[in-house]
Amino acid sequence: MTTALPDLWTDWCSITGVPAGGIDEASISRFARQAQPSRAVLAELRQRMAPKGPAAPAWPRDHREDTSSLQRLIRLGAAIIQHPGTHWVFRLRLRRMLFAAVLLASPSQGGLGLDRSGALEMRPDGMRRLRPTVGVAEDPASCPSCATWSWLDVIGTNSAWSRGSVRALGHVRWIIEFDNSRDTVLTAEGFVVALQIFLADIAPLNPVLIPSTVRINVEVHPRASGQDDQIDIDESQPEIVASVGLSNSGTEHETRGPTTLALCFQLLQSAHLRPADELQHLQEALFKGGIIHKVSIGRPVKRLRPYWTTITTPAAPVSNAIQSVMAALWGSRRAERTLRQSLRPGWWGPERALRLSV
Repeated sequence: MTTALPDLWTDWCSITGVPAGGIDEASISRFARQAQPSRAVLAELRQRMAPKGPAAPAWPRDHREDTSSLQRLIRLGAAIIQHPGTHWVFRLRLRRMLFAAVLLASPSQGGLGLDRSGALEMRPDGMRRLRPTVGVAEDPASCPSCATWSWLDVIGTNSAWSRGSVRALGHVRWIIEFDNSRDTVLTAEGFVVALQIFLADIAPLNPVLIPSTVRINVEVHPRASGQDDQIDIDESQPEIVASVGLSNSGTEHETRGPTTLALCFQLLQSAHLRPADELQHLQEALFKGGIIHKVSIGRPVKRLRPYWTTITTPAAPVSNAIQSVMAALWGSRRAERTLRQSLRPGWWGPERALRLSV
């Protein structure tokens, strides 16, 4: 880590006109006669004048020739982190240790090969410069350096890394707006749920995203069919704007899931930095994990549709109607109490905007 020059030296240089960075024996001798510095200051200046060799590797000497040492460390650390008996504070500390290990390990072992100074001085700008060397992989154990990008939130509490600077590196802000009409809100909510599930499933695969904001305007057409679902994306401005048109048909359950998933992929593609074939590779992993089934199930908002027009009346608040329906569907008084606590007065307005960060 680079330290500042002694104040006495910089003051003397500013008065005499000697470059502060041009430390040589002649300037040190002149400085010693005129400023009469302490021996500690002179020793520091002479140490800076001495030629510096290459920085010693920070990775332990006993493991430098072992190409699988980093993978073993990550597997062991991941097992401890995932153990249900591990305290969350220890999990956080262990994740930070694994992050530091990946920074220090050599590229042949799957790390980034930084020395101690490089790791200690790492800031958002430096991480952004390293981004081209960080690849993409389904399994972090097969490419440890690929996981550093998704681990940035883990070190986001470091005093030198603000939360905003961490999120500005590669996270996308998703803003979803739709009309909170009684006839269309369930379809819009279903799309929001599907997008949340999709983003949550693809985030561990470390997609390379452009730091940006994606504003999604969802418009539901009550009398349209599933074939009319469409999306229009405008990428000409710094803020990506997407217009999503959805049908309000409740009978096309078999095609709704794949159609919604296709819309989610197109939205992600608008913020994806790498070639399309890499995103296609991630799609295959999602399909193997059952993403279509997850998106099709979602939350039980569609099950409210048959009850919507019969229960909501002008005399009954909408929030009370939803509480009663959900309690009837789940058959649990505990669910009803939970909903009464979570639904705040005034949440049901003419418009609703959701802000999601991934």
